[in-house]
Amino acid sequence: LNADVEQVTFDVPFIFNADGEPETGFKIVGKNSPEYQAAQNAARIEGIKKAGVRKAPLDTSTDTGAETYSRQLAGVESRLAVAVVVGWFGITKDGVDLPFDIDTVKAIFKKYPTWREKVGAALENDANFIKG
Repeated sequence: LNADVEQVTFDVPFIFNADGEPETGFKIVGKNSPEYQAAQNAARIEGIKKAGVRKAPLDTSTDTGAETYSRQLAGVESRLAVAVVVGWFGITKDGVDLPFDIDTVKAIFKKYPTWREKVGAALENDANFIKG
């Protein structure tokens, strides 16, 4: 516990070859990473600020209130998923590996929301991020 912790990444594959081997995916860090902690803190602060400005509590018993709350949760989930992606593999254009770019990650998550869900599921398993 006193030693410096080495950042552990975990591969989240999305596309597989005919043999079932991963070809394309993201490299992510876990919930204990500085990236995740900073994004979570920023989302929490933003939520507190919004609640402080709101004239009345969000009524989630109505369709409008429930939809607003659902969009807020999805936004936080997306921000956290983007924050933990620190690299990728197998993402190419015309056969050439593309350099890692966070804006491309955001675009990929927008086009393929199930990929964001896979990152979220991988985050939930602490064993993915323990080196040993």
